[in-house]
Amino acid sequence: MCLAPAALAWLRSGEPARVLHVFDRAAYLINDQGHILLLAVPPVGMGPFTLLIEASQSPLPGWLSVADPVRVHRNVLDVGRVSIRLETAALAEAAPHWEGLRRVSAAWAARLRPLRQILQRHSRHGVFAGLLTDEPISRAGTVHDLLTLTAWKAADDLLQALPCDDKAALTRGACGLAGLGQGFTPSGDDFLMGTMFALWATIPDGSARRRSRWLADAAADRTTRASAAWLAAAARGEAAEPWHRLFAALEQDRADAIQTAAHRILRTGHTSGEDALIGFVGGVERLRKRVTRGPDCDR
Repeated sequence: MCLAPAALAWLRSGEPARVLHVFDRAAYLINDQGHILLLAVPPVGMGPFTLLIEASQSPLPGWLSVADPVRVHRNVLDVGRVSIRLETAALAEAAPHWEGLRRVSAAWAARLRPLRQILQRHSRHGVFAGLLTDEPISRAGTVHDLLTLTAWKAADDLLQALPCDDKAALTRGACGLAGLGQGFTPSGDDFLMGTMFALWATIPDGSARRRSRWLADAAADRTTRASAAWLAAAARGEAAEPWHRLFAALEQDRADAIQTAAHRILRTGHTSGEDALIGFVGGVERLRKRVTRGPDCDR
C-alpha cells in the first residue's frame, strides 16, 4: 500500500467526506473542503492524490457505493464495508524529476518525432487527433466535426499564449479549453494538463508554477470536480505514474522506455492519454520555438 503526499494530507485533515464516483478499480472521495482523494487498486498506478491499496480489494463496486459513509479515525480509513489500515502505507513521490529533465531539455525536445509518430499510429480519434500534423478537419458539419474545430482553435490560442508570462492570455486560453468535450475528464482539460507538463519540463520552477496555476484556476469552475483536481495537481508539478516513466525515459534518452511509457499513457481513459500527450508535445514544441527565436513572445 502506498499514498501520495496530497492523499496523506487529505487523510490527516479529518474533514468529513463522502464517495463521489466509483469505478471498477478506482473511486473518488471528496471532503467538505472540496479536496479529492483517489482510492485505487492495481493495475491502476500511483497518482498525485492517490491511495493505492491491495489488489484483493478489487472490484470496488462489490463493496463500495456512492451512498456509503467515509470516516478516518486514527490510522484507519473506513469506507464502504472495508477498513483500511494506513500505518504501513509508503509515501510516494508525486512530482517527477523536473530539474533533471529541464537540464537536458534541448536534447530531448529535439527528438520528439517518435512521440508524434506514436500518436499518429495509435490515435483513438479524439478531438485533438491530427492537430500536430495539420491534418484537414472535416467540414461535414457533424457534432464531432464542430467540436473538433472548436477544440483546435482553443488549443492553438493556448499554445500561442504558452510562452508568455501573460496571465490574461493564458486565462483566456484555459477558458476556451476547460470542460470541452466528453469523458470523465473532458478532452480540453486533458490537453491543458499536457501543456502544464510542457511548462514544468522546459522552463524554471517559478515560471512553470505561476503559469500552470493561472491555467488551473481559470479552468476550475468550468469543469468537473475530479478533473479540476487533476489540473490542480498538474499545476503543482505532480503527475501520474506513467508520466513519471515518460519523463525519466526522456531525461535518460532511452528510446524503448519512451515508447513503452507513451503507450501506457495512451491507454489512459478513452482519449484522455492521447489528448494530454498531444498537449505535452505541442506545448514543448511551442516553448522551444520561443527559445530558438529569442526572448520575445510570439503573437
